[in-house]
Amino acid sequence: MDELGEFPFLTRTEFLRSIDHFEEQFGSIIEIRRDTCKQQQFLRIYKSLFLPDESDGDEEIDEIDEVEDPDPIEALAADVPGDTRTACGQVEYHVVYSASWRVPVLYMRVLLSDQSQVVLDIEQVTKLLVADQQMRGAIEAVEFGGALGIQDHPVLNEPFVYLHPCHTATLLRAVGVPIDASNYMSAWLSLTGSAVGLTLKL
Repeated sequence: MDELGEFPFLTRTEFLRSIDHFEEQFGSIIEIRRDTCKQQQFLRIYKSLFLPDESDGDEEIDEIDEVEDPDPIEALAADVPGDTRTACGQVEYHVVYSASWRVPVLYMRVLLSDQSQVVLDIEQVTKLLVADQQMRGAIEAVEFGGALGIQDHPVLNEPFVYLHPCHTATLLRAVGVPIDASNYMSAWLSLTGSAVGLTLKL
């Protein structure tokens, strides 16, 4: 057991240990980015966005919703073999340590299929990533402008959409299983990622 000193909060060292454990478990679908200039590390996870299947009816292409992957873990980094859906872009998720909140923070960037257009409009990102209407309502209902916002990535200094970490500690305390560094990242992502289209089946 790789215990944490002040769960649900993390030190930077504990964050790095939790990344190591997560990489061991899911190394085929993630990439660790190491910024030697700032001596910071973060997880980078990719997932494809898909247009609705043609068999789903005559939906307008403008009404793009993400179709849930049949096996989200295997589909995070690449399309599912034999998948006949049309990819409309890619989501890049970054898990970054926040020294202020002492928890991970989920940043995301949506790139449309030509890879040249980054979507930074909150309403459009919500439409692309959050298929469930109740979840959309919950995200929009969070005080101070909603759970999603835009700010510069703390390592890359580029604008990203991010999921505000104000309820992270409360969510993790409510988990009914013991959490240490070996399962912290997977538990956290299973709680927060599902709100923005990053579903982990653990």
